Amino acid sequence: MQPQKLDYLHMTAAMMLLRTENYLVNHTSQLHNKISRLAAPYKEYPAYLFAEYLGELSESDSLSKKRFWGIVRSVPEQYQGITEVLLGLSVLYALIPASREAFREAGIAVSIETAYRISTGERGLAEDVSAIYKVLSPYFLRTPKETEWYGEAKLCADIRLMDYLTGNDVFSPEIRELCTLAASQEDLPALYLYEEYRAKAAAFWLEKKAVLQIRGEVKSGKRFLFRHIARECRQSVLFADFRMFSAMDQEKCRRSLRLLLREALFYKSTVCWYHIDESALENRYWSSPDFAARCIQTFLQAGVQVCCCTEKGLDLTEHLSEPVCILDLPPLTRAGRIQLWQSFCAAEGCTEIDPMQFAIRYKFSCGQIAAVFQRRRHHFSVEEQTEKQIFEEICTRIASPSEKLFYISHSDYQFEDLKLPKHEKDLILEICANFRYSHQVYTQWQMEQKMPYGRCTSVLLTGPPGTGKTMTAHVIANMLELPLFHADLSQITDKYIGETEKHLDAIFTEAEKSNCVLLLDEADAICGKRSEVSESRDRYANNDTAFILQRLERYDGLVVLATNFINNLDNAFMRRMKYILQFSLPSASVRREIWKSCFTDAMPVAETLDFDYLAEQFQFAGANIKNVVLASAFLAASEGCAITMRHILKSVGNEYLKFQKHALSGEFGKYSDLYRKILEERES
Repeated sequence: MQPQKLDYLHMTAAMMLLRTENYLVNHTSQLHNKISRLAAPYKEYPAYLFAEYLGELSESDSLSKKRFWGIVRSVPEQYQGITEVLLGLSVLYALIPASREAFREAGIAVSIETAYRISTGERGLAEDVSAIYKVLSPYFLRTPKETEWYGEAKLCADIRLMDYLTGNDVFSPEIRELCTLAASQEDLPALYLYEEYRAKAAAFWLEKKAVLQIRGEVKSGKRFLFRHIARECRQSVLFADFRMFSAMDQEKCRRSLRLLLREALFYKSTVCWYHIDESALENRYWSSPDFAARCIQTFLQAGVQVCCCTEKGLDLTEHLSEPVCILDLPPLTRAGRIQLWQSFCAAEGCTEIDPMQFAIRYKFSCGQIAAVFQRRRHHFSVEEQTEKQIFEEICTRIASPSEKLFYISHSDYQFEDLKLPKHEKDLILEICANFRYSHQVYTQWQMEQKMPYGRCTSVLLTGPPGTGKTMTAHVIANMLELPLFHADLSQITDKYIGETEKHLDAIFTEAEKSNCVLLLDEADAICGKRSEVSESRDRYANNDTAFILQRLERYDGLVVLATNFINNLDNAFMRRMKYILQFSLPSASVRREIWKSCFTDAMPVAETLDFDYLAEQFQFAGANIKNVVLASAFLAASEGCAITMRHILKSVGNEYLKFQKHALSGEFGKYSDLYRKILEERES
């Protein structure tokens, strides 16, 4: 009966058994019965069953053979014979457990020294052993002890090394969540932006074998750009999340780095580190020099190229002796966003939306725009929606702000709901036009060349409480079909130095990306007049004012500041406001409109309601009138009747109490008798 043909790795193990027995028979005087018994069955195998092992490497060979010889050929040619035997012995140890006891009986170990003796019959030279160990130790994850010689260090295949040789591409559990492999032949979506960076960086990288550093804002497409660069260079990429590595303790981190290096060697991949910023380098075990030494130098010394995707401004060149190619990705401009939206829409066949409208409305990064279309491909809704509604829903979710900074305020207020003088309504229309056509004026008409900063559409709403400032902000947002992000400046001031500026910067940054109407209520809390510095807190208060002035200059969006006390604002704010609406208490004619507009068609209202009297008699602001109408509605509902003048007058009296004023019946004119009865009912 003919022996069954072996797979490649079992062929390798069999060949190593036969070669080991042959060495022991010819070079030692002792008999090693266990090795002889293990080798005996394979002596009966005819040569043709070992053909794949003995033959030259070809495209038709098994993956195991290609990977086995890939490791062998990673060392200089003069050491490849020794490496073949060493790796073969390691495979033997893993596949035939009985060989371990047999080797111990023979007094030999899986080591470079053993491989030398089996391959050449002689002891290896120290410099040769050191050179081989330096190249191969990452595959076996071995670091020799201080008293151990390189040649005698035991180098056995662990589970992951055997998995790799058999074709299993699942990483070790310790690093499975820390890195991902992108093959060189993977299809990629088109780049759309940064084409000139791809070609230049690829040419420089191949020629100089340099470290590539790509710097840019969060989600600016750094990793995506590098995948294109690597594919152009026919390189696979091992992406590694540095933020997760830096959170480990030192011992676990050292082992994970060695595991990562081995994976890079297995697949002949470039390692691309990402999530590298100052916060990740503030860990007690890490600093910029530590990162350069452990995550760059170690990999370069093993022959692995490295790319680093970092935040803007982070400089690694001073910590490296190798050349560094730095690509600084510029912030995504409005024109760039439009180009990206148009390109994605064309590629995805989205013909029912206006890409320019979405590009102008949402100041998304490259990664966020790509995420919009990725979510669109997997979007499902039980309700029937238009293409525009689907995109708006997705964009709103992506642009959702942090609840710690502000909240999204919703209302159905429309332009017709504003009861304001004509010139103030005209000014509101002008504000909307300023924002709506900013792309046409600044970009298409090239006015941004004349105004490189200060393009913020800034609006100051000032006046007594209840005169419609917040309502006007809602109307502007609804007219522009934008969300209203409401930030209360009095809630973000912090007693700790520098924290207020951080809060403010976070508010402006997140609002700018979401392209909303940013409402800064109680603006006088932080935009107050700067004063002479008589103590330290004066200096810090002035710093807050100066910071928000500078941030307004850089803000590219629509911001509405509201205050009840315009005289408390610093004069510099007045200069930076493009539009100022000064609200005052409404006139009698406007009050009449407000009174009538507060009642809905569904409310039961008595025909005897005297709107002319209410408008003339009570000099209320709009908010006070709404309060009176709402209170009257609840009174009527509790009594199960229509709203009458009795309900209105009773609610007016209660509204006066908010001002710490007791209304007398004489103040109600022709309805004094009716109000006197209301007071009598209250006292009884």
